[in-house]
Amino acid sequence: MKHGFMRFNSITLHHNPDTLLVTDSNSVEKELTANLFPLISCINNNPTVIKGSGVFYGENAFEQYLILKKACNCCEIGVLSLSGIYPFYALLYQLELECTPVEDMVKYRFFFIEIPKDHENTTLPYYYTLKENQDLWDVSYLFSIPMEELLVLNPQIRSLNSVQSGDRIWLHSGALPLNPTRGFTP
Repeated sequence: MKHGFMRFNSITLHHNPDTLLVTDSNSVEKELTANLFPLISCINNNPTVIKGSGVFYGENAFEQYLILKKACNCCEIGVLSLSGIYPFYALLYQLELECTPVEDMVKYRFFFIEIPKDHENTTLPYYYTLKENQDLWDVSYLFSIPMEELLVLNPQIRSLNSVQSGDRIWLHSGALPLNPTRGFTP
């Protein structure tokens, strides 16, 4: 099963990943109480870890891999967006070729680790107006809204590439007009 899409910073990985493992965990501490009963406390949440594999197809398959490899070698931190997962800052920690690349196909494995975000949005506005060079991926990250939810909230958007500067993107259902259309003014 294909998971649909994956995007890291400005790198969109179409039809990827093939496999995906998302690990969320907590650090715990165990201590004995005065009556010798164990007490387990949750200390903190550990960063999310995303592991998986993918395949690049087409004439430029190896070039696509090299773009991702450059992001890994530069220790680039950026926004990771995956289908069904809230976008978050991540580091592409490890990237491996699974086999020798052939002319139009490259198999690879990846390992991302979450990097804590400096700030969190405290108030969610009703809508967001796209600025120059922004797209739905940017809105998904800025407001921590999964791409699927944005598309449900914005049925006027026919494809991810059909948005443009000045478009209003609805951010939650309490704000939706009865018939949302591009350029709607409440």
